[in-house]
Amino acid sequence: MNKKSLPDILLIKRFRRKHFFRAMKITTLLLFMFIFCLHAENSNSQNVSVTIHKNDVRLENVLNEIEKQTDYLFVYNKNVDVDRNVSVFFSKLDLQEALKNIFGGLNIQYEIDGRYVLLSSNKKGDRRIESLQQSGKKRILGTVVNKNGEPIIGANVIEKGSTNGIITGIDGKFVLSVDPTSTLQISYIGYQTKEVGVYGSSSLIVELQEDMELLDEVVVVGYAVQKKANLSGSVATLDTKKLEDRPVSNIGQALQGAVASLNVDPTSGDPNELPSFNIRGFASINGGSPLVVIDGVISDANQLNTLNPADIANVSVLKDAASAAIYGSRAAYGVILVTTKTGKTERVTVNYNNNFSVRFLTEKPNIFLNSYHFYNDWNIGAGAQVFANELLDVAKAYMKDRSNPDGLWMPTMGQQFYVLANNPYDVFYKKSAFSTNHTIDISGKTEKLNYYISGGYTYQDGMIRFGDFDYNKYNIRAKLDIQLTPWWKIGSNSSFVSSLNRSSSAYLIYADPDNYRLSTQLGVSVAPVQTSDGHWYDLNSSYGDFEEGGQAKKYDDTFSQLFTTKIDLLKDVLTLNGQFNYSIQRVKTDFSTLSYDVYVAPGIFDSKRNTPNSMTNRYGTVRHMTYDAYANFDKTFAEKHALSAVLGFNQEDYRYVQQNMKKTQLVSQNLPSVQLAYGMPTVGENIETWALRGAYGRLNYIFDNKYIFEFNGRYDGTSRFPHDDRFVFNPSGSVAWVLSEEKFFQPLRTIFDRVKIRGSYGQLGNQDVNAYAYMATMAVAQSDLILGGKLPMYVSAPELVSNNLTWEKVTTADIGVDLTLFDNRLNFTGDIYRRNTKDMLTLGEVLPGVLGANLPKENSADLKTTGFDLTVSWRDQIKLAGKPLEYSLEFNLSDSKSEITKFSNPTGTLNSYYKGQKIGEIWGLTSDGLYKSDEEAQKGPDQTEILIAPSQYPTVAGSLKYKDLNNDGKITRGKYTLDDHGDLTVIGNDQIRYRFGATFAANWSGFDISAFFQGVMKHNYYPTASDKIFWGKYSAPWFDQLEGHYFDRWKEDNPNLDAYWPVLSHRNASTADREMNIPQTRYLQNAAYIRLKNLTLGYTLPGKWVSKLSIQRMRIFYSGDNLFCLSGLYSDYSVDPENLGANRYPFQRYNSFGINVTF
Repeated sequence: MNKKSLPDILLIKRFRRKHFFRAMKITTLLLFMFIFCLHAENSNSQNVSVTIHKNDVRLENVLNEIEKQTDYLFVYNKNVDVDRNVSVFFSKLDLQEALKNIFGGLNIQYEIDGRYVLLSSNKKGDRRIESLQQSGKKRILGTVVNKNGEPIIGANVIEKGSTNGIITGIDGKFVLSVDPTSTLQISYIGYQTKEVGVYGSSSLIVELQEDMELLDEVVVVGYAVQKKANLSGSVATLDTKKLEDRPVSNIGQALQGAVASLNVDPTSGDPNELPSFNIRGFASINGGSPLVVIDGVISDANQLNTLNPADIANVSVLKDAASAAIYGSRAAYGVILVTTKTGKTERVTVNYNNNFSVRFLTEKPNIFLNSYHFYNDWNIGAGAQVFANELLDVAKAYMKDRSNPDGLWMPTMGQQFYVLANNPYDVFYKKSAFSTNHTIDISGKTEKLNYYISGGYTYQDGMIRFGDFDYNKYNIRAKLDIQLTPWWKIGSNSSFVSSLNRSSSAYLIYADPDNYRLSTQLGVSVAPVQTSDGHWYDLNSSYGDFEEGGQAKKYDDTFSQLFTTKIDLLKDVLTLNGQFNYSIQRVKTDFSTLSYDVYVAPGIFDSKRNTPNSMTNRYGTVRHMTYDAYANFDKTFAEKHALSAVLGFNQEDYRYVQQNMKKTQLVSQNLPSVQLAYGMPTVGENIETWALRGAYGRLNYIFDNKYIFEFNGRYDGTSRFPHDDRFVFNPSGSVAWVLSEEKFFQPLRTIFDRVKIRGSYGQLGNQDVNAYAYMATMAVAQSDLILGGKLPMYVSAPELVSNNLTWEKVTTADIGVDLTLFDNRLNFTGDIYRRNTKDMLTLGEVLPGVLGANLPKENSADLKTTGFDLTVSWRDQIKLAGKPLEYSLEFNLSDSKSEITKFSNPTGTLNSYYKGQKIGEIWGLTSDGLYKSDEEAQKGPDQTEILIAPSQYPTVAGSLKYKDLNNDGKITRGKYTLDDHGDLTVIGNDQIRYRFGATFAANWSGFDISAFFQGVMKHNYYPTASDKIFWGKYSAPWFDQLEGHYFDRWKEDNPNLDAYWPVLSHRNASTADREMNIPQTRYLQNAAYIRLKNLTLGYTLPGKWVSKLSIQRMRIFYSGDNLFCLSGLYSDYSVDPENLGANRYPFQRYNSFGINVTF
């Protein structure tokens, strides 16, 4: 607003031009940011009441707002200070009262003359201000009370932008010396924070309003929002502050352990291998995962994982069928709803966040590094002299003085054998790696426009030493909502994610890259990577594959465009909504396989690996379109009857295409290209399409804020089933009773703020099966036989299919309770549930073998899952060194178990599912120690049937002893059926049980700390034959040993019956269903753990320091992830309990430093 002289009062057209030029300034600014907006005057000369909620803004902005809401015009001269900051909060207040409220303590006089408000400076007030400024501080006496006038003890009173503060005493009073123009912030747990200006006042009475956030907080529930207090289903939300204060590169890191029953399981430490999501345990024998919805658009886990965490405003998890039913068939196992940020304030806000991290391996196996024992134990395990004493002597000498690193040439074996002692993990992995993350966003809003623009960049250097490994990701998002008219709004939401993952081809192209990586990270410790003349050494040649065997690049680009429209047919009552989203993902993977030489000794060539060399290009495209049209109704009748409804239509179209091209015989390995190869080309293509269509509705009724009733229903159709079985109707219902609103409950309100009991029941169909399961498909391939000088094409016989495949039916019953106690300081939410999955697809009845085809699938299996989840939190504040310390504690716990209730298994084989089976059962032998002598071993139960080579490696002293449970004199697996399982019994369960997360957070005088612990209380794991780290030489003689394999082993010279490991014999754990590879209680691992998942320490610089740099807020922080972990695993095993198997890319410990800045 411009200052005006008296003649300007009569120039009304000039006043109009003022508004025009103001609009032009705003428009020019937004166009500069590639945003356009509409601007219109808002004037109503008949309305002289005003509503203003402005916090710490210039007085001129407040005057401008009054001019917008009324026909009044402010007139003043240059002596009137309108640049000072004020805080004003009132609703529908008479103009006269509003002016008193604004100017009462500002030493500005006002006079209303017609339609003009004349302002002048109070000179006496000016002199009083000058006196106060000379004294520097003013003393404020105050009292903080609640709405009933009762004093609030322990309220936090702080001078805004500083650390100057105090806590109210037993009478709610405080005394504080502050800057004369400052603003006080008054806060207390359970009440809304209030800001009060002290200019012109020396005594204050501050009334705090109860914090209704817990009741008024809205939760996204699917095509609508509801107050959290009015929910009748099982819905959980994530406190997004956990995202803002913790640097995470993907949302999975932040969600793990943060929400009860939302199970997030990392697949490995590789940044390109993203975590999996599950809600409430085992879903179906055919798999099943929660539906992901981002900004109202049905998405997938990949889009969730690559979403920029800094863009997220809200995360809701719909757990039960009643809450998820409106999303239909894809929501049978829950829904994860994510809402991204929008503009929040009228001023342009810029946020910049960064972090720089150094990463280390969380665990490293305790390898026994001794070349003498490496070769000697090879001989012992083989029961023969594989390596001559000459080599053993060289190895023993090397371990004493590290002489003769080149070892010994053994002509009988045609190999140079080295005697080094290198930990393969130290060779293969770097000691540390670097990563960084940067995000920036610009946001704001006006009456007509809301915008949010963000960008992000993530870089992560690989931990593998050989080859080029790194990961780059870019995120861009632009959201724009435009209020075209008072009743019509349109919106656009665009996002683009681009990533590049570089790695060795050896890591990417093999069918099981984990096992291939294993052969490298467990290279032979006694051997070098290269011979002394710089060639790749035969026994460790896998390192050469990573370094010279070819480079792989995976480009992944995803673009999504959402258009929305909203029409208010009846303001705040009835709206029509429409949205269309188009997303396309393009993945291009290029990888070469290059030849390299391998030597068995310096100067002695062995072979050329990776011949012929080749180049492969792989292209994949996913196109996904969704359409939604729905209406929302929300109306309260007679103050006690609240009715809301949703009615809508949804459709999805999906198409996936993958094409491959490979050619061998590269012209040059320096220029790997399909075009520059002259070998035989190999071409392939895979296409998948499906579609969904559904109509849905929700009806919600609340009586007197005490009784809540809700009904959801959806009629769904899918292309995955035969024409006559494609559509199904799935209903659900839920009820809730708010006991705390009943009259009889009022005596307990001194303890309980809110008590709600709720229950729900619903059914959903699961269509997460093969897109063409009901079709008799035929494969086309090229024959390996040459006929007529050509390789002819052929078509294979079609599989048998059932003609009546249909939906799996998932019904869930849930009972829950929500409690709030002790002035909103203690909150508890708990649920118990039962989920039945019926008509799961599985192989049908056994057919005659002469049929010559696989069995067709049919809907013939059922599953039952039961469980619970709970969350309890406490928040409060105490006084520390005269300043308030706010702290909070939160704990969540969940568990589920599943049982097969129907399955056709006529023979009762334990290799398949069977009725009564607990999902995850581990059948095994019961260990009974070690045999102390050969004689005892011979008298014990006969183990012949479970030994790999009973004649070569019989049961002897130091061998494992087992209990003969069926007393037949021998140890067997029987026929491995329910009726005949020999000495096997259920010894454990590999399903994760009792997941938990615990968070402590506190802030004091600008400092903040949070510690997040996560873990599981029960999880059994039995190492398989491929877990070479655990078994070492018990699996293969050329593998290294853990220290325990040597020091905690029964040996002839130390026959320790309490040893963990038996007498050494190779291949004990190498063959399925034999010896140590049969699960047994002795080596069944307790994989329960507790981990300090994150520790964050931060400091927010005082506002008066950073305001000089035009910065609103600046915070510096340290954040550590995976800092330590305690588990029940075998002590020398030393693998991460979340990364079991030892074959995977290891987890890392992050140490990050960063800064958060708001302009």
